[in-house]
Amino acid sequence: RFLLATGARDRPARLLTWHEAVRWGATNREEWVNRTLEPLARLERARIDEDAGLAGRAADHYAAFLERFDLPSPALEPLRREAAAGFARVSGRSSGGGR
Repeated sequence: RFLLATGARDRPARLLTWHEAVRWGATNREEWVNRTLEPLARLERARIDEDAGLAGRAADHYAAFLERFDLPSPALEPLRREAAAGFARVSGRSSGGGR
């Protein structure tokens, strides 16, 4: 977010690809951390892509976030609602935002 605030448009998204790296011989802890934090990276990438007008890419990231973050704790429910609304905006499809 601080990079976006400086006007940088391409760097923030590139920094959020760490979870896509193949980690040969990764420990269980590394895999657990990767799987836990990946949805948050996807949400940030969706925000960046939507702001840049890249609706298809934003929709893909929102959808991936929603798939992985389908039953958040009540404290994190606002993130799921945000992603559902973002997906509806960029894809023109139903967001599944209501419960």
